[in-house]
Amino acid sequence: MGITTFYDSGKEYFRITRTWNRIMRQEYVPVEKNRNKAYKKAKEIDDRLIIKQKAFENLMAISKEGYFREDGSIIGISKYKNCKKGCKTIWYFRLQITLTGEDKPRRYSANIDHIGIEKAHGKVVGQLCEWKGISKSTNLYKALLEGVSFYKEKKNQQKKHLKDNCILSMERKLNAQVKEFKKSRHVIRC
Repeated sequence: MGITTFYDSGKEYFRITRTWNRIMRQEYVPVEKNRNKAYKKAKEIDDRLIIKQKAFENLMAISKEGYFREDGSIIGISKYKNCKKGCKTIWYFRLQITLTGEDKPRRYSANIDHIGIEKAHGKVVGQLCEWKGISKSTNLYKALLEGVSFYKEKKNQQKKHLKDNCILSMERKLNAQVKEFKKSRHVIRC
């Protein structure tokens, strides 16, 4: 974010804001008599925070922590399905990341049904590593490729969930038919 002007109780401050590790750091410099002197002090604080922010980003770039969520999925890669009426459901891996210094996100997708889950995952991970500048000989690249197991397990869970939903739907329909039958049994017909 950088340096912004902030007013509180009639006093003017320079607010220095930087975010890393999902935590916003803010510091304030009061603007008293000399605005240029206060701005220089705010700039020094901002430069110090930028160094800390870059150090954290570099640490995350070389460690696995910056690429994996707690559940084991890879940050920036999602599995989604494309459903169109009258067509077969198609599963994709979608990569969407915004690189530092860029305004618009970069996107890439690979069709799971067409080339298989492992190959599609490999293509998406390869593109992620190309954009992030990660060498394919690193342990991080290998760990990202091994992340396909999370999406395979997710697929099995989705199949089980669909099966459970199907059974529940059948039970609901059966219960509705039983209720209708019970109601119609007590009707006297002429």
